[in-house]
Amino acid sequence: MAAEPMPLEAMEPCGDPVKIGTLIDVTGDLAAFGPPIVLATDLAALLINEAGGIDGRPIEMVHRDSGTSPQIATDAASALVNVDGVEAIVGSLSSGVTLAVAESVTIPNGAVLVSPASTSPAITNLDDNDTVFRTTVSDALQGVIAAQLANQLGYENVATLYINNAYGEGLSNVFQENFESQGGTVSAAVPIEGGQASYASELRQASQGGAEVLMALSYPETAGVYLREAVEGQYFDDFMFVDGTKNQEMFDNLGADNFEGNYGTAPGAPGTPTQETFKDLYSSKLDGDPSSLFISEAFDAAVILALAIAEAGSEDGDDVKAAMREVANAPGEKVGPGDLDRALQLISEGRDIDYVGAAGDQDFDENGDVQNTIEVWKIEGGQVTSTGIFASPGDSIDITAAPTTMEPSGDPIKIGTLIDATGDLAVFGPPIVLATDLAALLINEAGGIDGRQIEMVHRDSGTSPQIATDAASALVNIDGVEAIVGSLSSGVTLAVAESVTIPNGAVLVSPASTSPAISSLDDNDLVFRTTVSDAFQGVILAQLADELGYENVATMYINNAYGEGLSTVFSETFESLGGTVSASVPIEGGQASYTSELRQASQGGATVLMAMSYPETAGVYLREAVEGQFFEEFMFVDGTKNQEMFDDLGAASFEGNYGTAPGAPGTPSQTTFQGLYASKLGGDPSSIFISEAFDAAAILALAIAEAGSEDGDDIKAAIRKVANAPGEQVGPGDLAKALQLISEGKDIDYVGAAGEQEMDENGDVLNTIEIWMIQNGQIISTGHFVGAGDSIGLVATPTSKVAGIGSEFAQVFTVGPGSKGLFKVDETLRGADVVVSLETETISGVVDFSSDSASVEIDLHTLVSDQSRRDRYVRERMFPNQPVATVHFADLGDVPAPFLDSGAEHKTKLIGTVNVNGTDADLEFDITARLDNGADLVILGTTKFVWEEFGMVAPVSQFFTVEDEVTVEILLQASVDN
Repeated sequence: MAAEPMPLEAMEPCGDPVKIGTLIDVTGDLAAFGPPIVLATDLAALLINEAGGIDGRPIEMVHRDSGTSPQIATDAASALVNVDGVEAIVGSLSSGVTLAVAESVTIPNGAVLVSPASTSPAITNLDDNDTVFRTTVSDALQGVIAAQLANQLGYENVATLYINNAYGEGLSNVFQENFESQGGTVSAAVPIEGGQASYASELRQASQGGAEVLMALSYPETAGVYLREAVEGQYFDDFMFVDGTKNQEMFDNLGADNFEGNYGTAPGAPGTPTQETFKDLYSSKLDGDPSSLFISEAFDAAVILALAIAEAGSEDGDDVKAAMREVANAPGEKVGPGDLDRALQLISEGRDIDYVGAAGDQDFDENGDVQNTIEVWKIEGGQVTSTGIFASPGDSIDITAAPTTMEPSGDPIKIGTLIDATGDLAVFGPPIVLATDLAALLINEAGGIDGRQIEMVHRDSGTSPQIATDAASALVNIDGVEAIVGSLSSGVTLAVAESVTIPNGAVLVSPASTSPAISSLDDNDLVFRTTVSDAFQGVILAQLADELGYENVATMYINNAYGEGLSTVFSETFESLGGTVSASVPIEGGQASYTSELRQASQGGATVLMAMSYPETAGVYLREAVEGQFFEEFMFVDGTKNQEMFDDLGAASFEGNYGTAPGAPGTPSQTTFQGLYASKLGGDPSSIFISEAFDAAAILALAIAEAGSEDGDDIKAAIRKVANAPGEQVGPGDLAKALQLISEGKDIDYVGAAGEQEMDENGDVLNTIEIWMIQNGQIISTGHFVGAGDSIGLVATPTSKVAGIGSEFAQVFTVGPGSKGLFKVDETLRGADVVVSLETETISGVVDFSSDSASVEIDLHTLVSDQSRRDRYVRERMFPNQPVATVHFADLGDVPAPFLDSGAEHKTKLIGTVNVNGTDADLEFDITARLDNGADLVILGTTKFVWEEFGMVAPVSQFFTVEDEVTVEILLQASVDN
């Protein structure tokens, strides 16, 4: 097999970094908001750096904690300016803190300060020499809208409890002035200090004037105390909230049902393409929660500062402030969060840009303020929920006309699922169930079907025909369901269809059953699937085996419709291509051992084992196959595409092996689905068959809407009307539009998360098959998606086919280009667990078989990760004086042996002496070695160490901690030294 390079992270731009500071609350009363906001600024830097940085220099975010404290924050700001050399800062959240920092530090030092969350009107009036900006609206606007809202809700007498700082006082004053100008009464405006154990005295004062509602104007940590006391002491029954108290965790801790139906306000803008792009990037690149408050504003602040630095060609505060409006305001070509590479290109060409932010238009007025909208939100079903109202000055607020976010009314429309919660496919089940829930959620958010909500009724198929038919019978006869998503196993789907759904006239759509037998069912057009048939996957699998050069293959297949069908199609196709299938061994699930079947499979001289089953079963026989040395090469299918299984087995044993599975290349529909799946339900969008399950549920729901009926006969007649052309194309993000078009009698063509979902006469779809492989222990896509009649085009040869080199082996190889060193550590970064990879290509050395030794040098100062700040920490703090690590193998053991006979890839273990920071440690390496064409040596060595072995301690800082264990992978590409 040709050498497969280890995956290389996107390289950071080179040169000294451009520093942008942050002053965000990691501690203090606003700490609940801090980490997601810091992450948003990191995303801005990441995107700028992925676009090449600023004049080839990376952005480095320098994070310091403001502590929701003027003293802590001014000290931190002083350190940013005077120690870190920063002249552009994102922060802070609290208005009082921002005012203190501006007056004491940034204005005197000429640094630019952009707050993503400070809303006090006092900031507008700062004598700031035009150095203070904000990407959120002033409470001069929020207070007006909150007063209008209170009036619209019919309140006549209101009390406010406000945090005694610039934010609370300013918002309370604006609210009171505007509410009273509309004829209302503010009977008490009570200032409070943060950090008290009780606010009973303040609550008594607020309630004495007969107020009907308490306006909570503070932050979560403080509000969490007095709101609990207000409820338990029965001081108030109704409440209103603002941005500072828009915090789901706070309501969860208090018991959100105590505040059900109450309203609040916060800066916010209606959904726009730029907002959706930001949310997708935030969830996909950093796994962040895109519903977090003020993350859009923080992202915009960091982006605008970076673009202003690029526009100015300078990091000097005076130059940056002069460029702020040039990049943020019209005129200019509009650019957004997804266009930062374009923005930098335009700036480099001397052209004007107008940044349209994730939080809305970011046009700064003469005070550095923006004029966006205020969102009206409420507590509904225990959740912080948007009403869909976004108000500007002068707008009326009509709660009765608000777009409802409540569940549609009427009896629910039931769609069933038969997905594996137990059994051999249980590892796939939960993410798939979640995908069907997402489809229902999106339909319901769009108003449901004729005002009725979708209700998903979940039952377990158990990867068992008996369990599944009982469950299907319950769905149909007890739950009254005539539309079902399921099952995963082909044998289960066939049993359910023949025993339950076809006789009862119910529609069954499988997202994962691939057996060709399903196409031939006498099903009265009631059975469909959103995944491709193994009549197709088996063909591609055979093509792949042939292209990889395999001549003799054995299959072990699960003894059901799925395994038998896939094995049969594969065997027929592979033999038609000139190959031999020397054994096709059926197996039963649930056995403790498969050594007998493995002996049978290996007796015919097969060089590769084709594993056609499910993870629970395959996990047993693959381990035995490796440990018993029955096979060294394997191929896989969709049923064995499971990272957890490979992790449990030790993925190194399967390194470089290939597999197939239904899959489509990335499309806008797929990207939209993945973003929704991650952001709305916190799901892992890489899970297998989730796209197909989402499509199955969405198509059933749209078919019910098209039919105007839940009857199975009506639904089946409508399936192709919504899934096939002609019609206006709609995707996962367009379900509201799809329902609208259906209601207008217009045709739609649903383009799914898993690709086109055009159902043929058998209810099958014809999408593509993905080629995947195991690389560095991970399931990865090769980027090959093969359609009917396509050639695969992989440039690869199975390791067992490399020619031998004869009877002598005393060559000397020089390590050269393509070699890499990779260091992996588990890191907790601002509360989130991440795996950090640091990689370098600066490796040199010699592998000398004549002296039975090898030496390698790795330049640690060239290690790069996804964070330039981390890279600098590695260079300056961990390896300041001895930047080179060495690895020496004094005995190459039996590495040359297999080359003499067959040139095959060889796995062994060697002891290497590693020197880091002047300290030696003997480490055991797992070695995979191979000789290509008699002259090119490829060696992959993997080991682990703990810091203490080299007299070091695991790195730690205010924001991150690193685990003790480090994984090292060294890939050597070496050639004969002539």
